[in-house]
Formats: sequence, structure tokens, C-alpha cells
Amino acid sequence: MEASTVWTVWRRILREPALSDVIFEPGFADRASEHGFTAEQIPIALAYAETPHRTRWFIVNYRFRLVSSFLYALETGAPLTVRLLVSSGHDLRALGERYMEARGWEDHGPFVYTFCADVLDFLRRSELAAELPYLRDVIALEAASVELVRRLAKLPGERYRRPAPSDGVDLRAATLRRNLQGITVTTEHALGPWLRDKSLLGRTPLQKGPQHLLLYVPSPTSSYKLAGIPERGARLFNALTEPRSLSALRRSLGGDEPPEGDDVVILQRLCEYGVVEASRG
Repeated sequence: MEASTVWTVWRRILREPALSDVIFEPGFADRASEHGFTAEQIPIALAYAETPHRTRWFIVNYRFRLVSSFLYALETGAPLTVRLLVSSGHDLRALGERYMEARGWEDHGPFVYTFCADVLDFLRRSELAAELPYLRDVIALEAASVELVRRLAKLPGERYRRPAPSDGVDLRAATLRRNLQGITVTTEHALGPWLRDKSLLGRTPLQKGPQHLLLYVPSPTSSYKLAGIPERGARLFNALTEPRSLSALRRSLGGDEPPEGDDVVILQRLCEYGVVEASRG
């Protein structure tokens, strides 16, 4: 048997629940082509069907491992989401099986944060997000943190650095640029009480927002940090899609502009967080 063909057949048996049941039924050989098997693949599928106990054991083991990987990815990248789901009485292993069924039992291998990003997207689109209060906000926060980690992981080490302090640089005459070490998120409710005391998560109501948060990583060895910022701060940061002067940045936002001094104060704080750099000229 050609190795790549065996692998293709086995992967289908592992990842297609309906198929993993039907291959053991009497008369499967006569119906194998109806399930998309070629003449070359049918003998391989039948070989697996001849050892049902061992084949089923490997299928169960594979799926158990993938659900465990689901739990690990979620706990690693989205611990607040896990805590909220658990406090609300949801069975995470059952949820993992639902996710895996929807994704065809795909194995993400070692890419934990890529896996977590897809799980969070799945949860955001699920009925849970509409039914469970505040889940969308917690997912939005942790999806942003996962995106930040994935973004920084792609950077060469020499580019991951603490920006030079902007002390002494007149922001009114400087060129401003944002780096990849920060990301903003806006939630519909104020998550502050839960972020300050994790024991309250899922147990106390939250005030209606919106709340604007900056997630930033100050050094390669630290986890991300959170800072509350005003709406104007989020808009200024997100508008720095390219290096700009303060006047050009303010013009890009349009609408009624607040006093220039207010924007300088906000940008100075973003510089202190290390997510905006200011250089002379």
C-alpha cells in the first residue's frame, strides 16, 4: 500500500465521525465508493475495518487528545473566557467536542495561539455569545491579547525592543509612529471590576460601557499589560497606520478636534506605555 494513500484514508477515518462508524458495517465494501473512496483506497479502509477494536481505540484516543488540546489552547490564551464559561456551568470538554465536530477534527499541532484564536472566533459566533452575559466582551479582550502575542512572535528579536523615551521631544513638531507592541480593544461593558478581582468574574453585573483598553507588552519576557485609555486615545493610536505629524494625525480623524494640548497629553501617555514612538522632525 502506498504510504501517502494510507495516510489520506486514515485521516478521513479519524476526522469524519460518520465515516468512522460506517466502515465497520456489513457490506461496507460494496458502498465504499459512495463515501468518496477510490478503488485504490477501498482495500485500505477495509484493512482498518478488519480490526474494529484497535481502530476504534485509536479514533477515540485521537479525539480525546484533540479535545484536551482545545482545553489547553483556551486555558493558555483565554483564561478569563475559561473562568466565565466554568462559572456559568458550561462543560468545556463537551464544548470542545462541538468545536472539533464543526472544524472536522483538525489538528493545529504546536500552534497554541493560532488554535486559541480560532476557538475564540468559534465562541464569538456561537449562540453562547448571545446567551451568556458579557461573554462577547471577555472574548474581545482575549482575542486582542492572542492577536498581540501572535503578532510579536513573528518579529525578529532585534525589532522587539522598548522604544526610546520621548522625553524632551516636542510632540507638536515630532514624527509619530506606532509599533507592534500594543493593540486596542473596545468592550460594550466596563470589565474593570472583573479584571481587578478575578473572583468576581461571572458573579457580579457590569456597568454598560463602552470601555477602551490598551494591551501592551513592555518587554520580550513579560506578559501583556492593560491600561484604560479614553476614546480619543484609541482613535489616535489606531489612526497611526503610517508615520505622521501631530497635525496630520489630527486631520486624519476629521470631525471636531479637541484642543491640541489634550492630544499631546494622550500621546505622551502612549509613548510612556511604549506603543507610540516620537522622533524629531
